[in-house]
Amino acid sequence: MVLVPSCPMDSVHIAEYPIIGFSATPLVWGPVTRQHYQFQDVNTNAQTGSRTALVQPVTFHQPGLNSLYTMLDENRLLRTAICFPTNRKWLGYTAGADFELSANPDENDLFDPCFVLHALHHYLTHYKLVRTEPNPLNKASIDQFLRTFYVKHCLAFAVAALSSYSKHMRSMARTLLAEYRQLAESWQPLRTTATVNKSAGPAHQALRLFPERTQIMFILDTLRNSLAAGGGSALGGGSRKHWMFSSKLDTGGRLTRLHANFFIRCLQQLNKPENHLYQTIWNCLLSKPAIDLNEVPDFLRTFFSANLQFRIERHWICRLCADSVGDSADYLVLERSRVYKHVLTTYASSSSDTALQASCS
Repeated sequence: MVLVPSCPMDSVHIAEYPIIGFSATPLVWGPVTRQHYQFQDVNTNAQTGSRTALVQPVTFHQPGLNSLYTMLDENRLLRTAICFPTNRKWLGYTAGADFELSANPDENDLFDPCFVLHALHHYLTHYKLVRTEPNPLNKASIDQFLRTFYVKHCLAFAVAALSSYSKHMRSMARTLLAEYRQLAESWQPLRTTATVNKSAGPAHQALRLFPERTQIMFILDTLRNSLAAGGGSALGGGSRKHWMFSSKLDTGGRLTRLHANFFIRCLQQLNKPENHLYQTIWNCLLSKPAIDLNEVPDFLRTFFSANLQFRIERHWICRLCADSVGDSADYLVLERSRVYKHVLTTYASSSSDTALQASCS
């Protein structure tokens, strides 16, 4: 990376000839790198069974779009998104220093968002280049890239980065989400209809290959409206007031961890229409085009639900609040929604079930 500034390439050349830029080739890193190279076998000794190999390694497997998902563990990525290191500095890393999020060893198992966000942006850029090729290879993996980007929690990670106190990291996250939204809107399957289903039309084929596409676009639009100037007050939302900020680094363009986790959990429920929470979440999202960032989204209606399965909804909203208290900004949102008052009252009630008490403790 030190040699990058010395390369004789300016932005004009990279824009006109993208094959020269870094986005022309997928990046690989970590233990997966050795899987892309091997020493080619020359012959095998019939008596001993030993193999002689070439001195120089040769390319074994050309990295592709799906190489991203083999290097990023989806469970670790989701864990990093839910417990996002909001105090991580964008340019705070010094050479020779080990990256540590906190003194808690459990949190040190998280991904470094500074590296992961760049990697995600690199692969999205490479995806756009591959889509523009006249006759790309492996059309099936290209068609499934955006959906896998969502399924493997890469999109949730970008949403979580909006809760960072670093304005540069939030800007990178907004760029990622805007590019993904644009790519999802213009997405069309490259495979012909006969390849998938002879009796299916183009619309049915697109719905079959990427069923969550329109719902993801709707959630990203709701997120954009909520963070718009004025917090989408004309659309029923509301930006956080200045007394709701936790520090000087906190601004109206930042999501609290609570609201970031809310959007992450909404994304997780898109491919589970059989889940009871699927309807509950969409009742909240469809009620207004924007979310009020001063309060817990739809807390009262979810906590005091009149549905026969109200315990599921109550447990879900309590877990969201309990897992999202990261700083004083989250506390102020919970306090403004009177979460502590209602939860403690229900907790002390004789009709309270053990599942609720366990989720609140």
